This record gives sequence, C-alpha cells and structure tokens, in this order.
Amino acid sequence: MNLVIRKDMTVDSRTIAAGCGIEHESAIRLLSQHRAAIEELLGILRFEIGKIEGRGRPEKIAILTEDQATALITMFRNTPVVVRFKVALAKAFGEAKRCQQRPPSYGELARMALELESKLGIAGDIFHMVLPATPYGETG
Repeated sequence: MNLVIRKDMTVDSRTIAAGCGIEHESAIRLLSQHRAAIEELLGILRFEIGKIEGRGRPEKIAILTEDQATALITMFRNTPVVVRFKVALAKAFGEAKRCQQRPPSYGELARMALELESKLGIAGDIFHMVLPATPYGETG
C-alpha cells in the first residue's frame, strides 16, 4: 500500500480505505453520514469524481485534510490493521510537514548566530569563520 500525502497536505479517501482494509464506499458513506459535523468543525469536504478501472462507472473520492482524515479514521473499528494505518498516517503527515518547511535564509541564520553569541557569550572569532570576508554585495 502506497501512503501518499499530496503537496497540498491532503490524502485521498481511497488511500485511507485501502490502508484500513475497508471498502471505499463504506468510507464515503461514513463521510456522508457525518458530513455536517466534519464540515462545521474541520472545513468543507472536497470531492472529486474518479473512474473505477474496468467498470467505467464514476466514483466519488474525498480529498481530505489531515484533520478530516483523522476524524474519518477515528470512526473505524480499531482492528490491528486500522491501528497500524492510523499510526502510519500520523507519521506520513508529520514527514510531509517537515519536507515542506523551508530552510532558513542566510540573513535568518546570521541573526540566529548573533542571538546565540549574545546569549551564550561565544567569542566573535567563530563568526569570522562563518561570515564572508567582505560584506554581502561588495567586491574585493
């Protein structure tokens, strides 16, 4: 099973159903039954129409945020498969968030280093090793 968190930090309801070993239609039925409560507290549910391979009949697919996905899987019975998937989903969302965080800019790094220097009283020679010999933008 391929647990994919999309770049927009959402997950497909088919992924959740497959990971929990339940029929996708059952997951969609649960979302429909509890749609008002989910949308009131966690935002509007987004649906797409997909095609079922081999049958050609349209399939309703929910595109869920982390909170919406968590709400859905808490409605499933805690079988060993479901519990394992709940943990895997939490881990996948955590990893996706870490991947989306941008590294600090040079200016932010310099500011953090200066704050550390003043807080810890570190000697200025360390910064001469890290900072360029000439100020940014100057040549020579």
